[in-house]
Amino acid sequence: MALHIDRINAIAMDFFYILPNQKSAIGIEISQGGYGYEEQEEVYVFPSGATTDALLITNNNVFNIGLAYRYDLKTQGAFIPYLQARTGVSTFKSDIALQDRNEFITSSCPKPLEEEVLSSDAALYLGAGVGARLDLQTIFKKLKQDVLFLDFSVSYNYGTNIAYMSLNNPQRNLNTGSEVENINIQFASEAEPDIILEQDAGDIYSNPLQLVDFKIGLGINIPKTE
Repeated sequence: MALHIDRINAIAMDFFYILPNQKSAIGIEISQGGYGYEEQEEVYVFPSGATTDALLITNNNVFNIGLAYRYDLKTQGAFIPYLQARTGVSTFKSDIALQDRNEFITSSCPKPLEEEVLSSDAALYLGAGVGARLDLQTIFKKLKQDVLFLDFSVSYNYGTNIAYMSLNNPQRNLNTGSEVENINIQFASEAEPDIILEQDAGDIYSNPLQLVDFKIGLGINIPKTE
């Protein structure tokens, strides 16, 4: 997948419940991110000689939700390494908007000539990784112990086949092992409403989900109430 898409940047929230043995925890992982936003100016010329200026906007988003199991390799100390396994669903969605530069809904909002979801697909995945938590009380002495910590991890996720949009525009004859489908959209302009124009929207690739996930974040340990 790295041959076709850029690095995914995402915001994640994890919720874990520590089991009574103190070394294991189960939880939910949720993340929302994107790997490509592009704006491209286009000028279309009609047979009559009329022209229309358009802005082509492509947006690619990823949403993940899953269950996770974490096993701490030790229970005491400021630095706690752990192992982690996860399973869940990953959704890739790409949409496109073609905005007319000459027609406006409001003074600052161009009128869309066409809005379309180019691709929306989901895959099941399994993952495994390693990580560690650093108790911030070792740095900020006024903090209570085992309350606020820095968490960082790396994991590998492998899943079922998924279709996704690419903005990298690799050569279509490149042998990458992925299925490729070229997508075109049709639209009409206010300048010539009876003439249908066509725009190349890009390529959609399909292959098994394969992602290396790097995380760094801030965690809070909420004590149990008696």
